[in-house]
Amino acid sequence: MDNFENLSMKAYKNEILDDEYDFIDKYFFEQLKELYLDYRCEKINKDKAEIKKKKIKNEYFSEKEYRRKYLEICKEYNSNRINIEYDLSRIEKSNDKEEMLKIALNIIAKMTKDENFLQRNLNKLTF
Repeated sequence: MDNFENLSMKAYKNEILDDEYDFIDKYFFEQLKELYLDYRCEKINKDKAEIKKKKIKNEYFSEKEYRRKYLEICKEYNSNRINIEYDLSRIEKSNDKEEMLKIALNIIAKMTKDENFLQRNLNKLTF
């Protein structure tokens, strides 16, 4: 049983979510609880309830995918930031202008995500 169906079952049974669920799960859990309440109170019929549940499910998976991609971007950004800080400290410690320039070009390459930037620009320079 996938996570959404698990949430749906808990909402149907009007259970309480424990802390293992994130805020996205909790948000959609509340939407499902409201849906089931409306169905029980006969505010909506079965067909409309199924349509609404399908819409909630699509939004749930869309939000989960968006959040997954966002976290990947954050991890990549943080990794690049750490690497760039390390490179900046190498520049500060170096007295060799050629090495400093190579490190600076490498930082620009990381920031622009241009893997060939360093090599293209090193070829232009003569020391």
